[in-house]
Amino acid sequence: MKNRIIGISLLLLLGNGYTIATPVEKGVARNKIDRQLSEANKSLQKGWVMKAIEAFQMVLRANPTNLEARLGLATAEEKQGLLDRAVKSYEAVVELDPNQTTALARLGILYSHKKETWPKAISNLKKRLELEEDLELKKLLGDLHMWSGEFAEAEKVYRQFLQYDSTVFTNLAEVLTWQQKGVEALPIFQQLRANNVDFDETARYAEALAYFQAERFFEAEERYLSLTRDFTKIEYRKDLEAIRKEITLLPERNAFKIAEKARLEFKNGNTKSAFASFEEALLLFDSMKLRLEYADLLSSVPEEREEALRQLSLIDPQNQEVLERKARILASITERRAEALGLYLTLYKTSPDNDSFKERIVELLSWQELDQERAVLAEIFLSSNDKLYPPLIRYYLRNNQNLKAIELLEQFLITGLNQSLELESRLQLARAYKNTNRLDKAKQEFDKILLLDPDNREAYEELGWYLLAEGKPVMALKSFDKAVSESAKVGKVNALLALDRPIAAKQLFVTIVQSEDQSTLNSRIEMGLSKVLGDNRARFGISYNFRSGPESVRTIDGRENESSSLRTIRYESSVAIKLNTNFGLFTKAARLNLDGKALGEANGFEGSIGLNYAPNDQVRFTGELGASIGANTTFLNRLYITPNRRVNFFFEAFRQPVTESFIAYNGVRGIDNTQIGQVLSNGGGFGVKLELMKATEVRFEVLVSNLTASNLTNNFRQQYSFNLGKEISNQKRFTYFRPSIQVTALSFSKDLNTIAFTSKEGIKTLARGYFSPDSFTSAGTRLDFAIEKDALQIKTGIGLAALVSNGSKSRFFSSSTTFGIDVNTNINYQINKRYLFDLAYTFTNSGVVFRENRLAFNFAIKLGQDK
Repeated sequence: MKNRIIGISLLLLLGNGYTIATPVEKGVARNKIDRQLSEANKSLQKGWVMKAIEAFQMVLRANPTNLEARLGLATAEEKQGLLDRAVKSYEAVVELDPNQTTALARLGILYSHKKETWPKAISNLKKRLELEEDLELKKLLGDLHMWSGEFAEAEKVYRQFLQYDSTVFTNLAEVLTWQQKGVEALPIFQQLRANNVDFDETARYAEALAYFQAERFFEAEERYLSLTRDFTKIEYRKDLEAIRKEITLLPERNAFKIAEKARLEFKNGNTKSAFASFEEALLLFDSMKLRLEYADLLSSVPEEREEALRQLSLIDPQNQEVLERKARILASITERRAEALGLYLTLYKTSPDNDSFKERIVELLSWQELDQERAVLAEIFLSSNDKLYPPLIRYYLRNNQNLKAIELLEQFLITGLNQSLELESRLQLARAYKNTNRLDKAKQEFDKILLLDPDNREAYEELGWYLLAEGKPVMALKSFDKAVSESAKVGKVNALLALDRPIAAKQLFVTIVQSEDQSTLNSRIEMGLSKVLGDNRARFGISYNFRSGPESVRTIDGRENESSSLRTIRYESSVAIKLNTNFGLFTKAARLNLDGKALGEANGFEGSIGLNYAPNDQVRFTGELGASIGANTTFLNRLYITPNRRVNFFFEAFRQPVTESFIAYNGVRGIDNTQIGQVLSNGGGFGVKLELMKATEVRFEVLVSNLTASNLTNNFRQQYSFNLGKEISNQKRFTYFRPSIQVTALSFSKDLNTIAFTSKEGIKTLARGYFSPDSFTSAGTRLDFAIEKDALQIKTGIGLAALVSNGSKSRFFSSSTTFGIDVNTNINYQINKRYLFDLAYTFTNSGVVFRENRLAFNFAIKLGQDK
């Protein structure tokens, strides 16, 4: 049954015209196609194009997908001139094989024949060149881009092609020109000319256009003239007219190009070069626009503003724009603001509704001296323009019309200002209140400002100056610390100087960029530092000292009793050098001539070297090492500590001669030729100075020492001193005036007015003059004052005291109470900044001790350069 069905089906198929090919039949059919394809190719090779076309068609009827037949048919059709059919056949090939290089190439070429198919040509050529490099096709691709107006793409292709074929140089130059790249195209055209390459009309036109684009108008004119002679295109004549117009405008164009260069130079900070370029531009083409711009640039450089005005004078002086610029430049020159004001008043008359003129008038008025008529004019402006309040207020403040300024400020503050304007206005109001001595009002304004803006640095600065004027330097310093301006730094320096802190003042001072008070501040700082470290000076002096009082050496049985006074002549030189803010060195050398009358004479030298070191204003150390006339080593070391401006401490250690007697200076020989050595004080002590209230201070010192000398008994001494004084300021006649109460007390372990000792020969001897009763007290008052007038300074001190000495009655004098006087005067004359003359006189009458007259003369030379 199954076999019958299959048989019926086969019969039906045969009945309908279908046959079933066997493998043998298939092989026979393939061979037939191959023979036909071979015959078609042979016909095509022999030039029998139509026969080849029929053969390729027969193959394709049998096998429509035969790629070789499709390609052959397309080639034959193209040779026969059947181009439309050939294009379709090549497209069929590409459909079968998108990467068929021959079909892609031929399609690119065939599509290039018609403008409307250029995009297809470009697409096929690009695909073909991606598969395989072909110089001719690449050149065609470049041409197609150029013909299509795709000049940038054409440029890319031609540049790639240059290494293979120099014939595209002309095309490259042309496409550069069509892209407005005439500057790049010109060298190519010039090289082609040098190689004698023939230019067609298109190339000649492109060359002329390139010269035009490069703004080489004379060469462009020459080439356009040649084109107009050889061709009749109207475009060439139009371009020639445009070139000739550009030639007439060439100086102007070049001038503005140079001006553009000048602007760039000015922007980069090369002002001199920029101004030179503008001068060059104006030589080429003098125009009002350029000269106004040049004047603007000149006016932005302060030292060139006069030249800016001169440039404006070369333009029409009545031109409104010129007048406005002139007024603006004049306003920027401090010494010519009055001219600017006059010019703005003239401009205002011509344009009374111009608010900017009104603003400039009032702004300039704020820099002028008081003029009631102009002030009235400004207040008229004020009625219609609230912006004029600030400059008008400045005008009144500058002219010390503080009441008027206060009136305007109070009005201005109720108009409802933004915070920045309110802050500025309140600052001005505070200053005006301060200037009218309404200090409470000023303080209220400062408080309001800091309430509005707790970080307002300007308010802190103004408050600092206010506090400094009030004599509150500590509070002023804190206020200045919250401000950052140069003026605030100056205020801090003033506050530090008021607090007697010159080292801190110096450290801050060197950071100040510029200040009108710099020389004054520096002088005050150096004066403060000289108190700490001394000054750079060499001093030369001579002093004469006469002291009367009992001083003798005698035998115990009284066979000799020689009393003597003491005269001393001292020749001294010293040099002090301040190495920097913290270190100073000094040295002293002196020759002494001592005349002890009955005790003898002595001559010799003494000297010392020392240093001052102050790491800050709170700590200072002074160390001095030397030798006395008796060749004994001496030293004096002091440490000063100032924790704050109201408290000062010092601590000292010393080894010094006691200089009240001939014995202390030099030692003596007894009548038995026994040598008594110098009396030296070895010890230390401390002192404190306290400021109790404004300008009132207490000084207290304690010194403890052991008085020693060879062959003499040691004596332990304690010395106390107390001083209470107040500096009274605002004295018309005196620059310094200080009354004080002072007490000095000395206590000794032994009463050694007369000292007994035994010589080597066994002779007993008495020495008198080693001043040391059991106790000594001096209590009294003192007045110190100074007078200064120009270079002359006179300082005087007068002291009156009750003196009490307590000693054994069996000695040379009994216990007693008497009065003493002390007077010292110093006359200082500053010959100039370098030379100083100094004369000092001292008289002392200490009653039970001695009377002394001392006269000293010093001449000092300041070392180094004046600052």
